[in-house]
Amino acid sequence: MEKLQIELSKSREDKAMLEEMMLKEDKRRAFLDKQIQSRDARITKLELKLGEEKIARERSEKELRGMSLDWMQSCSELEAIEIDFNDC
Repeated sequence: MEKLQIELSKSREDKAMLEEMMLKEDKRRAFLDKQIQSRDARITKLELKLGEEKIARERSEKELRGMSLDWMQSCSELEAIEIDFNDC
């Protein structure tokens, strides 16, 4: 009977220790979950910003192409005027 009481007492202590360990792990898991949520929010924000930057870059490139075409057309017109002037 004494042996059973000692074993019961030890089992209860082991159970209390395991419950304490679980509580610590639950707190750690909650902390890590918050960290993951924070990183997810940061990733989403950066992805949105990257998308905006890509759109802005595409617009800039389109404007640059348009300006290049305008410049080339202006050069052609200038050459035509220069030819006409030299012919006169």
